[in-house]
Amino acid sequence: MIVHCCMDVRGALKMTQRQLGAMFRHSDGRRLSADRARDVLLDHVAAGHEVIPLGPVCQGFDYKTGCPGHETEPQA
Repeated sequence: MIVHCCMDVRGALKMTQRQLGAMFRHSDGRRLSADRARDVLLDHVAAGHEVIPLGPVCQGFDYKTGCPGHETEPQA
């Protein structure tokens, strides 16, 4: 089974400016400023999100509980 990683939004809001400035990137690879990252996280809180995906949103992702897990084929 595969479970995709997610981040606790309220926990991320406790990060320092330096940590936030190094954590997130735009889709083109540029770093998101710490202030902008904090704004995005606050938007998630306002939307009722408790966790956010660390990467593309997977099928079945829930913003309260995260990835539900995905069955994989047994490897021989």
